[in-house]
Amino acid sequence: YLNTHGGEKLNLAVFPIQLGDSMMYFFKGRVLTTDTTQKLQEISDIFPVVKTPMSKIIRKFDIDYIYFDKRYVTIKEIGLQKYVIVKDLHDFVLMKTSQL
Repeated sequence: YLNTHGGEKLNLAVFPIQLGDSMMYFFKGRVLTTDTTQKLQEISDIFPVVKTPMSKIIRKFDIDYIYFDKRYVTIKEIGLQKYVIVKDLHDFVLMKTSQL
């Protein structure tokens, strides 16, 4: 879906962050994650736990979509006022942010 709806121009956040590896492989856009310990400081807002309101993270990293496992975090816990559920399949949700 993402690769055919903006692809390389999109920024994606994933929760849990460990989903980022597979998303980086398949997704043409940018994924908010890291594979090096040196860069973990740059994403300390979300790793190892989310410490900043999601609306601020969306603005800071210019996030277009959030992909998450409902067993890890709920829509309510994400806490956005404006969003669109694009896909909701089994335990996974793709949410479009409204670029708050």
